[in-house]
Amino acid sequence: GHIRNISTSGAFIETTQNFGEGSVVNLRFSLGESKDLVSCAAIVRNTRTGGGLGVEFLDLSSESRGRIATFVAQQASLRDELGPQGRS
Repeated sequence: GHIRNISTSGAFIETTQNFGEGSVVNLRFSLGESKDLVSCAAIVRNTRTGGGLGVEFLDLSSESRGRIATFVAQQASLRDELGPQGRS
């Protein structure tokens, strides 16, 4: 799957795989161009049939949480620089 939205508390993952709400999944993902992987368990909080799932991170390390916070801030800064035409 592909992460479409991320915060320090969770993410929306675009996937065709089906998981029930309350399922615990193990995630491994990179942020942007980084080769360093973030690994954590997450609980499925909501699902979209054939479209994806919203998860809440359960055991994210403080280091990984900091990396995600930095990544989110960088993405927000890029969107601000691009202005309305750069948003989708």
